Amino acid sequence: MRVSHSLILLFFFFFFFSSATSATKEIRAGFWPPFSNSYAPPSSIDTSVYTHIFYAFLGTKSIDTNFTVSREELPLLTTFSTTLKTKNPSIKTLLSIGGLLSNSTEFSAVAADRNQRKAFIDSAIALARAHGFDGLDFAWEFPASPEDMDNLGVLLNEWKREIEEEAQNSPPLWSPLLLTATVYFSNHLLAAPTSNLYYPVEAMAQSVDWVNAMCFDYQGSNREEQDHTKTHAALFNPNSQLSTSYGIDSWMDAGLPSNKLVMGIPLYGRSWILKNKEKNGIGAAAVAFGPRQRLSNQTGVMAYSEIQKFLQDKDATLMYDNSTVSAYGYAGDLWVSFDSQRVVAEKISFAKQNRLIGYFLWPITFDSNYSLSMTASHSWTTSSPTTNTDLDEPAPAPSELPRRASPPSLLSLVGVTESSSESFIFHFNCYLHLLLLLSFILIFNL
Repeated sequence: MRVSHSLILLFFFFFFFSSATSATKEIRAGFWPPFSNSYAPPSSIDTSVYTHIFYAFLGTKSIDTNFTVSREELPLLTTFSTTLKTKNPSIKTLLSIGGLLSNSTEFSAVAADRNQRKAFIDSAIALARAHGFDGLDFAWEFPASPEDMDNLGVLLNEWKREIEEEAQNSPPLWSPLLLTATVYFSNHLLAAPTSNLYYPVEAMAQSVDWVNAMCFDYQGSNREEQDHTKTHAALFNPNSQLSTSYGIDSWMDAGLPSNKLVMGIPLYGRSWILKNKEKNGIGAAAVAFGPRQRLSNQTGVMAYSEIQKFLQDKDATLMYDNSTVSAYGYAGDLWVSFDSQRVVAEKISFAKQNRLIGYFLWPITFDSNYSLSMTASHSWTTSSPTTNTDLDEPAPAPSELPRRASPPSLLSLVGVTESSSESFIFHFNCYLHLLLLLSFILIFNL
């Protein structure tokens, strides 16, 4: 009888424990690109401001049979997860396949063939397990036909089934790998050659843990867009569909649950050379994209850290546009559109109002001492929305203003930081349930 009582109590403990682990998760993610390893290695990442970090991206060679990791990249891939988890054991790491290194034609061929899909999926799962990743992300930029979209849905469904089967046949303490998809900002490709190029939202909702919507680069990335300044990641756009609000609404209107939608935020800006320095608003005439920068190694692209240095120029002016919720700055004939701390806080508020599961930042190595990452994390974890004046950035020499100090919480008094408080509370509850279980077992056995 005592044994049966103990077993019953043990059952209830595992019930409580599983309920805690299956509670609604939140995503405060960052994408880390391997090309930044020389100046921002994984060991330098501030893991306290993220819940998930993506290794982005892994290119593919001969993906019909397996993944080939270069000799130079293999040590980095091998130590990535362990390095981050040493700093923050609760962090989740995901291996993102494709992205900037996407070969759309190759992905199309793989997705269309059952045998190649099987080899691709098995190889990806084996690679993630071998290097200690918690999940996989598929970043196909971009499917080019309705057939590609249909096959993407089939691929993701089969991928999910393989993940579940692999977990069932794995050691007991292994959790199933996460599966996510990084996609266009809206549920349909606006510049597609066909008008009906829609993502397979129903299949995606059933297969992936969440979708990462790339809510940036709406304008300013094509050569024909050199003649006028533009906002490349506007939250709102009264004149077109090129905005984050339109993209997020399109995904939810198509049936993707908000708790499977993650909003992307860029940590870089798009720059132009003004035609007339006196005409410097959004839409001003320009003669070319801005000069090539060191971190991006691209014309017209400035990392947030580079923008901060640029705005320290005594002649620099920083502006905030309320109608689009975007920031831009200019000095001389150089003009740049970007997401400031104020813009990021506004976007996080928008995501929370729409009950999204979270956000991601791309790329985190373009941040300025993780200031935007901290702003995003703080805005997400704070119950009351951040007001505009909290993070207003004055010109002509703006510097990111410190957030208003708040009274110390009980957790902070015992050495638990805000970023780790959620993990602390979770583990505290688990230990409390365990202590209660042991107490009841002792009582029943007396």
